[in-house]
Amino acid sequence: MAQNLTSTEQEIMELLMILQEFSVKKIDKLDVQEVKRLFREELPNFLKAMDEATKNKILNDKGKEMPFDEIWDMIGRMALEYRKKNSNALKD
Repeated sequence: MAQNLTSTEQEIMELLMILQEFSVKKIDKLDVQEVKRLFREELPNFLKAMDEATKNKILNDKGKEMPFDEIWDMIGRMALEYRKKNSNALKD
């Protein structure tokens, strides 16, 4: 990775590389099966923290492709939900 990136920027780029690894077509979107696999394999604790209605909508949606920007948004919302349910998630 570029040497001038901050550690946060490097981690964001790492997440982007992970998203691309899950994309069979190697484009900036994932189909529903790829999203399910990503969430189950890479974000299982965040997935568990989601409310059931949202989780079921994501995991039971059929045929839709989700662009990376929507996936980033979903991951952000999942992280916030996880933090709410695990108030000590970021404490040492």
